[in-house]
Parts: sequence; structure tokens; C-alpha cells
Amino acid sequence: MCRYLVLTVCLLLASCGGGSGGGGSTGLSTLQGTYWVVSLGATTNPSDATTTWGTMVADGAGTISPSTISNDDTSVSPDLSTDFNYEVDGNGEIRLVAGALVVYRGRISDDGRYAVLSALTLPSVVVLVRREGAHNVAGLTGPYEFAGAGFAAGPAAYYMSATFDGAGGYAGTGAVNEAGSFDGGTIGGLYSVTSSGAVTTDVLGLPFIGGVSSDDNFMLLGGGTTNGNNPLAWFLVRRAGAGGANSLLSGTYYACGVETVLGITDEAQSFWGVVRADGSGGFTMQGQTTGAGGVAPLSIAGTYSVAASGALTFDRAGLGENLSGGVSPDGRVAIASGGTVLNSNPVVIVMFRR
Repeated sequence: MCRYLVLTVCLLLASCGGGSGGGGSTGLSTLQGTYWVVSLGATTNPSDATTTWGTMVADGAGTISPSTISNDDTSVSPDLSTDFNYEVDGNGEIRLVAGALVVYRGRISDDGRYAVLSALTLPSVVVLVRREGAHNVAGLTGPYEFAGAGFAAGPAAYYMSATFDGAGGYAGTGAVNEAGSFDGGTIGGLYSVTSSGAVTTDVLGLPFIGGVSSDDNFMLLGGGTTNGNNPLAWFLVRRAGAGGANSLLSGTYYACGVETVLGITDEAQSFWGVVRADGSGGFTMQGQTTGAGGVAPLSIAGTYSVAASGALTFDRAGLGENLSGGVSPDGRVAIASGGTVLNSNPVVIVMFRR
């Protein structure tokens, strides 16, 4: 089966050849270094999904070299990756290019540490975090919020909270929105961290691999990493634990997400764009969506609240979904998933401040 994610060679990339990046791009050096990457993609039929995890190296001059593994609808194998080109504009827009064709589009932070992208052909969410700093198991300490999505018996999104003990274990509680119905309970597992920030852990009994940001506030995980496991992607934010308020989520954020629109066919779609949070509980989001109907403009508004613990409730207007998530102690990264309301769409969103 052809994989649909940015870091693999599917028919689209294989048919395009190498080529060079388009003219007029600036800021190529913003995307430079080695990055942890985790992505989740689906056809418009969500029973066919892929999770990819690994690293990629950007040379700062327009070429990316990936090294990744994918779980393609429960089948795990290394990707036949190829170098390809990228473009970065002065406003933070980033494009991944095969030949003359843009295949992924998203945004990168001004300091180049974070990026989110979505495909222009099929629903997907791709998250990059620069690999930097020295790490150890003690760095992952305190309350973390989990936001995850994948496909089990049906399309599913997970929202969970757990405390990491700094010694290789975590425990907490969580729930899953599986096609609009819910289940939940206690969670727990073991984790390890290398000096480079590579993370290995188990979540809900399945093995995952990923990496952590330089400050240990943001973690991304992909798997399951062995054959027969369902494809899942996890994004974790360390919460402040105290002192949070709506003002913690304030300013311009870049966002990307994937969801399943429940209905006769349970259509998968993704979205990317710019979120402007007013610091008082209101936000707007402008960007694009990708689904069965192709690429379409996106312009919505909504509300949010940040608890003292850093826990986030995020609600796109008119959907009544009450997504559950968290905000990092510095307000730089936010995640949300759910919905937590009966019959709400399974969705996961990752945001970082520009």
C-alpha cells in the first residue's frame, strides 16, 4: 500500500523527480538541523491510516533528508525515503516540494524549533521538533497532558492526563472518543530518554518511539512500533501545575489538526492555519482544510479556557465539542483533543506560538 505521509516515497513523489524549490522563498536557514517528526495520515476512508516517526535533517539551504519508520494500517516497516526540497517564506509558511509540485504546506516558528504541516492531497498532520540539548529521564517530571489520534475499531481521539515521576514511570487517567462514543479509565506505563532526547514508552499497552523538545515541555510519539498494532500518534505537553490562566494562551499560534467528520462515511479531513488567541478566552483560526472535496479555505472562531493547572478547554464555535488539552508553562505550545461531548467528532490539534 502506498503511504501518504511527507517522509515516504509514494506514487506522488516517485512520479515527480527531484527538481528545485520555487523562486521567491526566503528564510531557508530557519529550517535547519535534525528534527524529531511524527505524523498521522489517512485516506478519506479512515479505516486506512498511517503513522510515521523518526528524524529528518534539513540542511538550511532547501534540502531535507528523512529517516523514518511507518505503521501503515498495522504493518510496520522502514520507509523508502528520499531527499526532497523545501521552501520557507518570511511569514513562516513552509512548503515541501517534489519537482515543481507542492505536496505539504504549513508553518514554522521564527526560531525554527517547531513546525506543523498538512498534505494538499490527503488528510494528515505532521509535527516537527528540533532535536537539541542534553536530556535524561529526570527531565520528564510533573503533569503532562496527552492528545492523541489514530484508528482502532474506528476513528479515535484520546485525551489523557498523567504525572511523570522523573524515574521512568507515569500514571494518570484518560478517555477515548471512538466515533463519538466514550470509554476511559486509569493509564500508566514506563518510559526512557536518551541523551539526545529520544523517548521510548508504552501507552495503553502499545510501544511508541519519539522525541522531546529542548526544554522537555513538548513530546511527540509515533507507533505502535510492532506489526499488528494500530497506528497512533501522541502529542504531550507538560503543564504548569499551578498559576495557569487564559492569558497563558495569548498571541499568534500556528496550528494543524486532523479529525473525522462523523456520518455515513466517517470522512477524514485535516486543517492547518493561524490561530490568534486574545488572552481572554476567544480565538480565531484562518487557514485551509484538506479532505474528500480537496483543499478549501478555513475561517472560524471559538472560545477557550485555561485552568490554574494549565489544562485547556478548546471549542470551535458551533461544534459544541469541548476539546480537552493543555498549555506548556511558557505558553509556547498547546494541544487539544476529543471532542468530549457525545457524538462529537474525533479530533486532535497541535499549536505553537510563532
